[in-house]
Amino acid sequence: MLWQPAWWERVCPRQCGIADKPPLWPQSLAPPLVVLALITESAATMIPITITLCLLPLVVLGYDVATNDLGADPAETVVHFFGQWTIRLLLATLTVSSVARLARWPRVIRIRRTVGLATFGYGCAHLIAYGLLLGSGAWALLADDIAKRPYITAGFTALLLMTPLAVTSTRGWQRRLGAAWKRLHRLIYVIGFIAIVHITWLAKASYADAVMYGTWYMALMIERVWSGQIFRRV
Repeated sequence: MLWQPAWWERVCPRQCGIADKPPLWPQSLAPPLVVLALITESAATMIPITITLCLLPLVVLGYDVATNDLGADPAETVVHFFGQWTIRLLLATLTVSSVARLARWPRVIRIRRTVGLATFGYGCAHLIAYGLLLGSGAWALLADDIAKRPYITAGFTALLLMTPLAVTSTRGWQRRLGAAWKRLHRLIYVIGFIAIVHITWLAKASYADAVMYGTWYMALMIERVWSGQIFRRV
C-alpha cells in the first residue's frame, strides 16, 4: 500500500476509501501530490530535489543571458531577478513551517534549512549584482547608497539580519545555542517584514509585487498567531 502521510486522507479521500470527508484540494491534484508524498518519504531524495528546484532559476537566468533575452536594461533585469527570488524563497522558507503544522506533515521540515540557505545565497547575489552591475564595482558608492537610500538601507538590513541565521543553521549550532537558537531564528519574521518594506519602497509603476508578497507574508503571520507560534515562550 502506498505510504500515506497524516494529511493524505484529507487530500485524496476517495483514494483512501473515506469519500464522505471533503477534500482539501481538487482531486485533479492527486497525481502530483502522490509524487510529492513519495519524494518527501526520504531525505535522500527530498534534499537533492529541493536543491535542484532552488537552482532552477539560475538555469533560466543563464539561458536568458545566453540568448540575449534580458530586455532593454540587462543589468537592472539581473539585479531584479535575484531580488525577486530572494523574497520568494524567504516566504517559501516560512511557508514550509506552516505546511508542516497545517497538514500535520513534519517530514517536510527537512527542506526548510536548504530553502533558507538558498534564500541567503540569492540575497548575497542580489547585493553583489547591484554593486557590480548598477554600481560599476564602486563599493564606496554602494556604501553611500545604503546610507542615503531608504529602500537600499532596508534591503541591506534584511540581508545583514539573515547572516546569523545562515551561519547558525546547522545542527551543531542548534545544540550549542539551545533555546536561544529558536529565539534567534525568530528574526526571520522581522526579516520578512523588512523585505516587504524594501520591495514596496522600490516599486515605481506598480505595487502588484508588493501587494502579492505582502499578502503572502500576512497570511503566514496570521497562521502563526492562530497556531500560537508567535507568542510561544522558548
